[in-house]
Amino acid sequence: MNSVIVWGAGHDYQAIYNLLKFEELKGNIEIIAIADSNRRQSEIDNYLVISSQEISRYNYDFIIISSSRYFAEIVRQAETLGINRDCLIPGYVFQIPCFDFKAYASLKRNPVSIISDDCWGGNVYHYLGLRFDSPFINCYIHNDDFVKMLEDLSYYIDQPLKMEDEGTQWKTPIGSLGEDTKKIYIHFNHCYLFEDARRDFERRKSRINRNNLFIKMSFGWGKYSDDTVRKYDNLIFEKKIFLAPFETNFNSSITPQYFLEEFQNRNLENYHLQPRDYKGFFQNIDLFARQYNIFDLLLTGNICERKKVLIR
Repeated sequence: MNSVIVWGAGHDYQAIYNLLKFEELKGNIEIIAIADSNRRQSEIDNYLVISSQEISRYNYDFIIISSSRYFAEIVRQAETLGINRDCLIPGYVFQIPCFDFKAYASLKRNPVSIISDDCWGGNVYHYLGLRFDSPFINCYIHNDDFVKMLEDLSYYIDQPLKMEDEGTQWKTPIGSLGEDTKKIYIHFNHCYLFEDARRDFERRKSRINRNNLFIKMSFGWGKYSDDTVRKYDNLIFEKKIFLAPFETNFNSSITPQYFLEEFQNRNLENYHLQPRDYKGFFQNIDLFARQYNIFDLLLTGNICERKKVLIR
């Protein structure tokens, strides 16, 4: 049982109230108080209402910030009160399909480091309201370099990021890890200058949880090769997927329905997929979560598909 305080009793609290009660009924949470800066009553829904200044008097595991509009402001206020940011949870996550507070709390207590070849990992962290516990954010790596990195991941994680191309407003900065024949290249396609990319990469690298990794590679960064994907498929990681817009025989491969619908009329054999062809499909976590239980996937590596329900 997780003891929680809900911060905010306004419109967003009303919107997630039933979801909070559901988690209570499952025995996942116990709401010990509602914190509200503009409290006008001593109780709401049989919960004690307190001011934000009183939060420190209570023993809690997490604080659920119900307000989306004032989320950033509340986070800043929490930090001034000495509240650990790691215990803060955005209320909107209760509306994510297949949400379960016990599963979400596990991701908070034992952060998963997503090693992704593109923006998929960063988008997952955004979607779930989790901290970036991986340096592989806002970048992409060609499939062959990505597999080379995974074959000796500890070595590459311990290497400093070096500049290959500084980048400009019109050209993506490029960095590298490793030396000589072990060198691999990282393209920072959301940064103007390499120094900005390097700073964020090294800061987030210190957060990697080497005991809880989730590995993800997509089809098409660089020239597609069955041999490269076969090497990836044979890598020993507890949690690993390969996203492809066509069905394959690889054990780690996932072919979501919306990929098939987008690419069904394309001849993909030896096809060099350009980033502009993605149209957001590979990184669209909302579409992904409509078909798969993203919590089970990150926690166990199991590809748990949400079953279609026929409405009569």
